[in-house]
Amino acid sequence: MGYARKQDESQWGTGRTSKNGAKISLLLSGDDGMVQTALISPLLASIAIAYPDATELMLDQAMSVTAMTMLPAMLCSSVLARYFNKKKLIMFGTLLFMLAGLSAMFAPNMVILVLTRAILGIGAGIAFPLVPSSIAYLFNEHEKNQMLGWMNACGSLLSFTLSMAAGWVALVNWKLAFLFYLIFVPILVLQAIFLPDFKPEKKEAIDRGLRKEPLNWKMWLVGIGMLLFMVLAMVATFKLSLFVELNGLGTSADSGTGVSCMTCASFLISLFFATYFEKLTRFAPVVSLCFAGAAFITLSVSESIPAVFAGMVLLGFCMGTINPFFMSTMSRVAPDTRKTLGMTMMCIFQLGGQIFTPYYMMLVGSLGFSSERSLFGFTAGLFIVAAVVVAVFALYATAKERRRLTPLYRNAAYLLRCLFEVFRRGSMSSIAKALNMKEAWGVYALYVMVAGAGAVTPALAAFGAAFPDANPVTISLIQSLPSLTTIIGTLFIGAVAGKKIPFKVAGIIALVVYFVFGCLPAVWNDSLTSILIARALVGFGMGMVSPLGAAIFLRLVDNKQERSKYLGRGGAMQQAGCVVLTLLGGFLCAIDWRLTFWAYGLALVALLIFVICFKEPPSLAEEAAAKGTSEEKSRIPGTAWFFIVIFLLAQVVCSPTMMNFSMLMATNIPGEDPTTVAGIAGTLLSVFVLAGVVSSVLMDKLIGLFGKYTGAVALAITLIGNIIIANANSVALFTIGILVFGFGWCLVIPVINLECGNVTNKAGLAMVASLVMVAMNLGNFVASYYMGAVFSVVGNNPSMCLIVDSAAFAILAIAWAVFNMRNKAWMKDSSSEN
Repeated sequence: MGYARKQDESQWGTGRTSKNGAKISLLLSGDDGMVQTALISPLLASIAIAYPDATELMLDQAMSVTAMTMLPAMLCSSVLARYFNKKKLIMFGTLLFMLAGLSAMFAPNMVILVLTRAILGIGAGIAFPLVPSSIAYLFNEHEKNQMLGWMNACGSLLSFTLSMAAGWVALVNWKLAFLFYLIFVPILVLQAIFLPDFKPEKKEAIDRGLRKEPLNWKMWLVGIGMLLFMVLAMVATFKLSLFVELNGLGTSADSGTGVSCMTCASFLISLFFATYFEKLTRFAPVVSLCFAGAAFITLSVSESIPAVFAGMVLLGFCMGTINPFFMSTMSRVAPDTRKTLGMTMMCIFQLGGQIFTPYYMMLVGSLGFSSERSLFGFTAGLFIVAAVVVAVFALYATAKERRRLTPLYRNAAYLLRCLFEVFRRGSMSSIAKALNMKEAWGVYALYVMVAGAGAVTPALAAFGAAFPDANPVTISLIQSLPSLTTIIGTLFIGAVAGKKIPFKVAGIIALVVYFVFGCLPAVWNDSLTSILIARALVGFGMGMVSPLGAAIFLRLVDNKQERSKYLGRGGAMQQAGCVVLTLLGGFLCAIDWRLTFWAYGLALVALLIFVICFKEPPSLAEEAAAKGTSEEKSRIPGTAWFFIVIFLLAQVVCSPTMMNFSMLMATNIPGEDPTTVAGIAGTLLSVFVLAGVVSSVLMDKLIGLFGKYTGAVALAITLIGNIIIANANSVALFTIGILVFGFGWCLVIPVINLECGNVTNKAGLAMVASLVMVAMNLGNFVASYYMGAVFSVVGNNPSMCLIVDSAAFAILAIAWAVFNMRNKAWMKDSSSEN
């Protein structure tokens, strides 16, 4: 059909000009690079027996020499494509690859065998990069992505099949396995019949009036991205066998099966790459990197072969999507006169990553992550950080495309608002009266991360062992320091969220700060000071996240009954998040104390859910403009301050129960071993959280039952639980007491948010939610001094301290009930008090 024309549909027909024929021949032509390893790998043991004089180095070269010769051959291929027809180059490379592979069966010694492998690498290097560049030239964007995904799938399937077949044939005669290179005979026939002729790139550039363009920075960025990815991803392949055998999980056969699982997963997901990429666009690599992070986390905690297989399947999902993504991206960013060179760069960087992987592992080992588990955990952290970085750049690029940023928008606050404006959906003329499930889950994602300080609680003893010279008080700061900086973050976000910056931007910034500084000590832990600095900064992130969920629900939902439902369920998600983070921190600490901090990787999951699900409401200025009124000023009425003070005092008298619970059980249950009782106490404190989940979920029902007296009833229930605990003398009574106490107290927190939201105007909702969280943290801080003052009066008697607390709860409950008798907010369905 003459020379092929770039992405021209009219050139296709039937017979020799069939598009499907061209697709099949290209898909099969791009497998050289994968097949060359698959066919030799199962034969190495047989080769070592056949050539007893062969050294270990020569056996290694039988595997690695192809990669060494492929690199210069790829560079030559990109140059040759400027002067010769790419079809002929692909055919020449395939023919050389096939003949060199077949000739290996006649090698009289190891030296000749290595030489045939070197020539085979030259053939693969010539043909391999020309295939994706031909795909990019011939097909439109959708078909190109589809073909790149299928090419990866085809290579994975062929490699898997030939590797298995070669292993079985080797049981008869290992030299017969090289006959499988004959499958390239029909591939050569397909190439001759269906591949269109390509003009030499230099001639085409002249005909189209194009000048030779230099390599741009985007090409280098994509290429280096591929290099770094391969350096990290190949860690699993390099270390899997050692990990499985040294940890007693299985044998080398199981390791091979694990690699096969990765290959199969890569094959399956590659088939759907075009759809995957078109749905996620710029965020496709973010999901792929999350697959990789999840894969390495799974491997790092694996205690059985099925878990190892699961990790390798996740890694296969990543490999099957990230490789065609890099190829597709390079085809877009490379100029027409440099596409072949761009694809060559990708292949070179792909191979180069495998070369640098051992040096990466040596570097990580020198940092103290020498075991396979810790290496996998460290690599998982790097993949998660990379996912966040890529997500931020994707958000920036998307917003820039939508808003057409100019130098006028250099103001930092405005830029942040522009970055995430793309995620604002829905009508901007009226506020939502209720939320759908998707929007609600976006806000619940914030609630999950509120109680994050507990993630490090199980690891305090391990921290002490890691820093034996440190003062125990200093070690305890790892847990308590974030509580102080939380107050600063809470006040900051209350002042700006929904006013200076959109809620969505505030949530994204908060979760990114939370994630980055929460996980930072996992890699920056050379001293206790560095860990404490990171903990102080993560406290700021916690403070930013803490009030946002309540502020958003109060802002979006006007009806009190609906508010109570969402605030209650948010409280339940907060308690559930506390349990998950604590369990995750303890589980990771059991592997290595450094890994404890990766528990905060949950913030990345929360970030993805929040970004995908949350819909930004109209700003106050937009609402005012729609109504033809002036924008409201933030105002915190006296009624809200009353409830904030009530909550502060309630938090002060609540904390001693939690602080003294273990001591009370140890002293009040006679005849039991104190160590056993302490363990039971720890379990019952978890039951406290579960009771809180139940009461939070039922909050809207309880509001419907008790109305304006719900808060007072919650304090009364808390009081009853407190009295039971103070007088308990058996595990059963302590269990009942903590259940009642948890049910009541975990209901108080969302009810306080509801009370304050009912009387505060929309401009002040974010600040009032922040002040509630400040009251909670300040109450926890003051509680120690309050408890000391009570002990100075009643003596060192925890039971009497709880009786005093119960009296205080009674006074606060009565004050709340009396005040609400005249609280007009409960007599109307408005969300503001004028």
